[in-house]
Amino acid sequence: MAQPTSAEPAGKKVFARDATGLVRELGFRDHLLISQGIVLIINGFVTTVLFAPYFFPGANLYAVFALGGIPPLCMAYVYGKLSAGMSRSGGDYVWSTRIIGPIYGTIQVVFLIAALVYYNCFNLWDQFVIGLGPSFFGVGAAVKSASLTTLATNLASVGWGFPLSMVVLVVIILIALLGIRAYSIFCRISVPTYLIVVTLFAIGVGVLSRPDVATSFNNAMAFAGFKTTYSSVISATTAGGYSATAFSLPNTLLAAIPWGFLTYVGFNFSSYAAGETKNVKTSIYRAYMISWLVTLIALEILTYLVYSSFTTQFLNSLAYVAGATPSAFPVDPFPNFLLSLQDPAIGAIVGIGLFLGWMINSTGLVIFSSRMVFAASMDRLLPRSFANVSDRFHSPHVATLLIGVLSAAYLTVYWNYGAIASILNSSILIPIGLGMPLLAAGLLPIVRPELYKRLYGSMKNGWLMSVAGFVGAAGFAIYVISETTPLVSGTFLGANIYYAYGEVAIIILVALGILGWGRYRAHQAGTTLHTIFSEIPPE
Repeated sequence: MAQPTSAEPAGKKVFARDATGLVRELGFRDHLLISQGIVLIINGFVTTVLFAPYFFPGANLYAVFALGGIPPLCMAYVYGKLSAGMSRSGGDYVWSTRIIGPIYGTIQVVFLIAALVYYNCFNLWDQFVIGLGPSFFGVGAAVKSASLTTLATNLASVGWGFPLSMVVLVVIILIALLGIRAYSIFCRISVPTYLIVVTLFAIGVGVLSRPDVATSFNNAMAFAGFKTTYSSVISATTAGGYSATAFSLPNTLLAAIPWGFLTYVGFNFSSYAAGETKNVKTSIYRAYMISWLVTLIALEILTYLVYSSFTTQFLNSLAYVAGATPSAFPVDPFPNFLLSLQDPAIGAIVGIGLFLGWMINSTGLVIFSSRMVFAASMDRLLPRSFANVSDRFHSPHVATLLIGVLSAAYLTVYWNYGAIASILNSSILIPIGLGMPLLAAGLLPIVRPELYKRLYGSMKNGWLMSVAGFVGAAGFAIYVISETTPLVSGTFLGANIYYAYGEVAIIILVALGILGWGRYRAHQAGTTLHTIFSEIPPE
């Protein structure tokens, strides 16, 4: 605990408490498993394979994933090093407030909490609409089971999907309330299971026979009552003037961010539990670097297997027809759907694996976003109750319940008032929220060299911190541009752009309101936010 400064009246505490009450439970293995679990290798991969070729015709996914991996490599460096230097619960909220100050840090934390709540609801929706729905429909069509295809359709509908996703959210909140140890145990079981599913997906796709793909696809479409066939998909693409096999360097570069980049995002979230980490000087950094490398290699291997088995022409044609005429298919033709048609047993396992992956991710999002709320409360920015920690489970239970309530509210909107509109309105929050900490990290050696020396003993590698921070921030800046500029992105927000900007404005206003409230509360406690943010929080 820092000694009172001249700006702090004697006898007054800077922070809400002298100790957090959290316990250092996580080690290198835990961070590696959590990081790899949140990356969701095949979950992000199957969506990229379907959507990226439509939005960016001629994009080469080998290069897309490789180029998209450059900003995440910078993120691995920044989050690993700053978690070691400033190992406090709350992660990037802590360092941004200490580097740039209360206004910037408050806006950042509100953006990030909003983004992670959105991300959490997106996962819970994906579990049914992308994971179980298409996979089980493919299984039902392959074995000619009307009951299975009906079940799959119901799972992806609001009538079934919404209440079931609420049940999953309750389970997630319960795991989060049990604390970081419970989540680490959950990940020690679930992440290796998920990685086995990734391996089965790769094996299943790798042994497919091209003639059988056409036959199984045609049979499934006929069983589902659709006239779409393997050859009609390809001919429709040709008639639309879309070249399914052409290569475009410009579109490859444009697709790298967001599509290649987005597939990696999330591996750094466990850094919000840096204050609950043993051997923090090396654990997080090593875990992130290994996770980044494993993800890059896995994505390149999966790209080779998928395009070798299904062919570039068919996959890119599917992407075009699904984008131009979605009604041509009973469900979105993700690779997991195609695999289910060919091998129903592996397809069913992959569908369950996708569901599990999004649950691992969502549980982490609830836990780690609650640590930001907790840290802001310790700083007196938020009410003191959000810093309350369970004596038994060593978890900030009030902060966790807050994230649960926010997630439940947004999930209700997500399912019942248009998931696609919700995605378009809110997706811009993610790159803004995630880019701000990297910009702060890049500025650290420049605007706060004394803090950098305090953390690392000298200015050694300060230039590398700046380069990594700025490159990572630039990645998210390009992501924002791709969300809002039609010349760059297929995810152009269109009419929703005004709602998206409106959400950004609301987030900023909420943050400023919280900041004003925090300043008042700090004043009532006999200190100031400036004084608080000039010190590193207690462990």
